[in-house]
Amino acid sequence: MKFIFCLLLALLSYCQLASAQTTAFGDNIVAEKLSHYSKSHPSEILFVHLDKNIYTNNEQVWFSAYFINEDTVAINRHNYLSVSIVREDNRQVTLENKYLIADGLCFGNLSLPDTIQPGQYMFTAFSNVVDQNNKPVALFSQIINIKSVVNNTIKATVTIADSVTVGNTIEALVKVEDESLHPISKATVTYTVNGQAFKNLLSNDSGIAVIPIPQKDDQQIVQVKISFKDDNQLLSLSIPGTKKDSSIVAKFYPESGNLVAGVENKVGIETTMPNGSPLSVKGILYRNNIAVDTIYTADNGLTTLKITPSAGDNFWMNFFDKNNDPIVFPLPDILADGVAISMENALTNDTAIFNIS
Repeated sequence: MKFIFCLLLALLSYCQLASAQTTAFGDNIVAEKLSHYSKSHPSEILFVHLDKNIYTNNEQVWFSAYFINEDTVAINRHNYLSVSIVREDNRQVTLENKYLIADGLCFGNLSLPDTIQPGQYMFTAFSNVVDQNNKPVALFSQIINIKSVVNNTIKATVTIADSVTVGNTIEALVKVEDESLHPISKATVTYTVNGQAFKNLLSNDSGIAVIPIPQKDDQQIVQVKISFKDDNQLLSLSIPGTKKDSSIVAKFYPESGNLVAGVENKVGIETTMPNGSPLSVKGILYRNNIAVDTIYTADNGLTTLKITPSAGDNFWMNFFDKNNDPIVFPLPDILADGVAISMENALTNDTAIFNIS
């Protein structure tokens, strides 16, 4: 009996020690993250620690907020924290709430409803203190992902039809099937376009419902809810706008991060329209006012070039818009000293070879 009592006492002592070590370990992780964030973001004054970054519906998003890089007087100006979860594809606020701040600290949680649509969201937090432009001085944001654990018996998809119908109307095709991929007829399709609700539709015998969407200059977001018996599924679709712009956006990506004098540098080039759509264009590369090469970006707006600059050289590209007017884009500055890293083959099995010069 005495042996059993001693054994129980030893186990209790061990559990208390393990619990204390676990708590200390968790606190150390938060402190380490807070210190690293403060050093890497010296101009930021708000850091928020989330319990994780992947959630499912019906879960709680727990957070702790810390104000850093501010003195006591400045911290006491922050009275409450506005927290929101915003869907990335349409910038729609899904959840929001306000929490009290005390001595530069704030903590709380948001409940994710079972109806929340799976996808990528932005967790955003800011305090009540604003600058002269009425913008928050303390702002934090982080991407989170929400997965669905609901086992739907319906499998639905929404896609854009291949062609545009008469009257410049785009058709979004909703396809509804059961778990065996058999079409489901008479499923209710509820949808909105940029938040505007329209009359419900029913899927036909082929499990198809057609959503007519008039073309517009700007992008449109279609939110679709498919209901059949007791099951629901939420989907979204982005409809690109028809607005065309003759101007060009060009970006340059040196493989090493910088152009280095005296060695060969590989530079990635991306050309797009202002709305981000890829743009295939012709360009002429200039070195110190002398044309040295002609460049064409592909249909995806991408291409590469190789140059060996000298210290003091100036490189720029003249890209030509649809009116054949040149638009000048300077290449990044050239470092007189530095290290250039290149990789001939980025797709390898088990060995990657880098060239360092």
